[in-house]
Amino acid sequence: MAAAFMIERSSLLEAAMTRMVPALATLATLATFLGATAARAQPDLPTGWFEGTPWWIGLTQATAMLLIVALTALTLRRKL
Repeated sequence: MAAAFMIERSSLLEAAMTRMVPALATLATLATFLGATAARAQPDLPTGWFEGTPWWIGLTQATAMLLIVALTALTLRRKL
């Protein structure tokens, strides 16, 4: 019974990761675009980790990129 639950759970996790990685890549791309647009529109905003972007855009970008790397590593580890 426990083995059946683990198989079902792992396939659900893999399906979630398969859908999340492209979604997070899209989020990072949108955050980069928004940061570049905001930096041009209001150059006096405080900047974040990425040159010329507001701090909240930098936080969004960093979070999205870390999640993409973590989920990709998990996906690759499961497939190998």
